[in-house]
Amino acid sequence: MRPMNPGYIALWIFAVAVILICTGWEELVCPGIRKRYALFAAAACFALQPVHVQAEWDGISVSFGGSVLAAAAAVAVAASAGERRKPAAGRAGYLLLCSFIAGMIWGSIKQIYYADPVFYWIHPVWDGPLLAGVLAVAFASKPGQQYLMLFLAACWAEAIGAVLTAVGYKASLGSYAWWDGLLIAAAAARIVTLLFYAAKTVAVKLPVYAAGSKRNGEGDMDGA
Repeated sequence: MRPMNPGYIALWIFAVAVILICTGWEELVCPGIRKRYALFAAAACFALQPVHVQAEWDGISVSFGGSVLAAAAAVAVAASAGERRKPAAGRAGYLLLCSFIAGMIWGSIKQIYYADPVFYWIHPVWDGPLLAGVLAVAFASKPGQQYLMLFLAACWAEAIGAVLTAVGYKASLGSYAWWDGLLIAAAAARIVTLLFYAAKTVAVKLPVYAAGSKRNGEGDMDGA
């Protein structure tokens, strides 16, 4: 399979999200966040993308992008949107634990595919983020908490890669490939959440609609 250029998927998802926000569909992308705040966060991530700081320790090279700071601030605001009080320590610990589990699975899958990219489900780049997105929906119901969990999971995935590859590994937070994974996971989580709510709405309203149709049918027969 021909590999995709890093950043292509991220740019595509990013463009779709901006279009939805600008056309009044921001509730599909970032519920509870005002349009101008969402667009400002997107612009900040885009503007800070070229800024990178690199460090090396014990044979492990780490590249840290400025866009990660903007993303961290954005997901923190999204996670706190609609919260009337600060989350309990137990809830914060739960989100950290879930993000670690998702990141560990994500990073392990990525390293397995790097070692032998023959066996995969959909695509070697997609499988880890897609699974992390589904896990985020299973762990949390609020979109903001899902985004925060996936952001932390993306960071954990790079750390897991550094642990599994002791020497010569380059962990890159904020690279184009990193953004590919994060936005794939976020899009997967949002789509699964919307499908879940759509199925739930149909399951709740269908019996009511059927009962109403039945009553109307009996009324027509009585009138006849």
